[in-house]
Amino acid sequence: VREGTALKGHYTADSVKRVARDVGYERGELSFCVDGMYVGRSYTLHYKGRPRGDVLRGAVRWKFGLVSGSHDFEGVRVSPRGAANP
Repeated sequence: VREGTALKGHYTADSVKRVARDVGYERGELSFCVDGMYVGRSYTLHYKGRPRGDVLRGAVRWKFGLVSGSHDFEGVRVSPRGAANP
């Protein structure tokens, strides 16, 4: 969603909705970050992918404590009425 010059959005996984931060769109590529907690420790996910219709495919880099890595992902856009609201 565009608010003025800023892009904003939400990330929903496993029925948990989180605010996406640092949302950007450049050269056909969407990028954003999501923060969360797991077993009392924080993590950060950095997504970067190309949207095609309602599907977003790309790579996600993750950091959990001193451990980090990356893998490919595929996500699907959910309409605001169809998204889970925790």
